[in-house]
Amino acid sequence: MLHTTSPSALSRRAILFAVALAPLAHGAQAQASPALGGDLARARAKLDACLDLLAQTAQIGAGWRRYLAEVSLERGPTGKEIRLGGLIAPADAAREIAAALQEAGRQPAWPEIDSGVKSLARLYGEAAPVVSAAMTEFARNAHREDEGRTARAHHERMREHMQPLVATRAELQRQVESLRAELEIAELAAWEKSGGRNWRWHMRRAVVEARRVMATMPEKPGPVDVAKLDAALTHYETIVADAEAFEKEKPGALMAFSTSPRGFLTGMRTVETRIRAVPGGTPLALPPYLAHAQASYENIAKLADAFLRTPR
Repeated sequence: MLHTTSPSALSRRAILFAVALAPLAHGAQAQASPALGGDLARARAKLDACLDLLAQTAQIGAGWRRYLAEVSLERGPTGKEIRLGGLIAPADAAREIAAALQEAGRQPAWPEIDSGVKSLARLYGEAAPVVSAAMTEFARNAHREDEGRTARAHHERMREHMQPLVATRAELQRQVESLRAELEIAELAAWEKSGGRNWRWHMRRAVVEARRVMATMPEKPGPVDVAKLDAALTHYETIVADAEAFEKEKPGALMAFSTSPRGFLTGMRTVETRIRAVPGGTPLALPPYLAHAQASYENIAKLADAFLRTPR
């Protein structure tokens, strides 16, 4: 069973960049950990099912956070709100749940992740209809007619289901992303050994190294060690140069991804410039800068995943 760690206790760095400070594997010297088993393709298939489940169950939590930005978690609606918004209709996750549950019974065995998948599947199935019912009621704006009594009843049911769902999903994501980072380094080594530094290798490497850059950014708005950020970006310039040299040698090999490493670097250099220009003399990552950085990372990571998961 997963520990219900509160979202505030979860570090974005721990979730997304668990091995950011670990040395990048080189060639056959890198060894896959026992958790990955001897078949990296099998581990990738299982991990992808977990990632698909996490992606498909994300928006219900995003809607819950938006709703709580306007309504007190403890008190619920007061009946004085002009409207009760923020909630997002739960996505149909039946296919992703079925696939992830099937993989939970397969090798390699990941006891905590397998347990987390089962818990998330159950909690999502219970929470989704509760949120949908609340959305239907809130759309009527009847909360102003009964001083919010009916809305508060819906709020209490949502709180009962959403708090464990959000905590369980966050813990599962932390575990999955940590294993994902480990798997991707192992894949780099295996791909280089079997096929050299081909298009797959360059795509994966660009994302792995992008995580290292992101590891220099704070989890929340606050001071930034710009020397570390600059050093990470300077190193990333070599990643960009290698990818662009590969694309020049083999035009079209990286497809639409060919400009992504340069795009990430440019985006992060823009963030660095803005951080350095914050008035007061202390380099700070303000919310818009963190959002820009995260968007830059997600753009390159999602595009790489799309290409690497498509048979070619």
